[in-house]
Amino acid sequence: SESKAIFGSDAVTPAFDPVGIDQVFRFWSTVSPRTVFQNILELPPGHWVRVSADGIQLKRYWQLQFAGANSQDANPGEPFIQKRAEEFRALLTDAVRIRLRADVPVAAYLSGGLDSSVIAALARETAPRQLNTFSISFSGPEFDESEFQQRMARHLGTRHEVVHATHKDIGSVFPEVVWHCETPILRTSPAPMFLLSPLVRSRNFKVVLTGEGADEILGGYDIFKEDKI
Repeated sequence: SESKAIFGSDAVTPAFDPVGIDQVFRFWSTVSPRTVFQNILELPPGHWVRVSADGIQLKRYWQLQFAGANSQDANPGEPFIQKRAEEFRALLTDAVRIRLRADVPVAAYLSGGLDSSVIAALARETAPRQLNTFSISFSGPEFDESEFQQRMARHLGTRHEVVHATHKDIGSVFPEVVWHCETPILRTSPAPMFLLSPLVRSRNFKVVLTGEGADEILGGYDIFKEDKI
């Protein structure tokens, strides 16, 4: 059954956790270590776990440090900001370079936004051969960013391919996307990525750089503004 495919064994009886479901609707995701299933936990961010005959040992190895009200970080001047910007660029460049170390060709997703465009540009600087980029266009003009994708692809000189997604396409694959996510999702944005993946795989790419997840680090989601209010 599908439930056994998700849970992997009969050790845990499939059952929803009402608190976890509530967190999804409140925060867009559960708060680690809780999941939407009873008696199933996830590894919290910045933690490692060791499972042995002696039991389960959970340890934090990293903690994000926030600036205090009286620290220099709270009221930075121009030199401080410039230094941090240079440090961020160096770290991002190194992260892209490391991920280009692969035994197989590496491509990039290009949404037309800043995050994926910067990553594709850094990959283009590092990769000696022409970079392959992939993107999604939408039938609804309020969501379509294909103009920016094409402009960036031309600017970088990439070999660019596009998958066109209609509202019907997104609706038809959404149940399968939820099944693969193994958790309720409130947005359909993973569905177009799901539609794009077969094209990428058909071109024999197994590694793809993407700007996905940058909004969590850089505070790009509207939910962060809502939280501040």
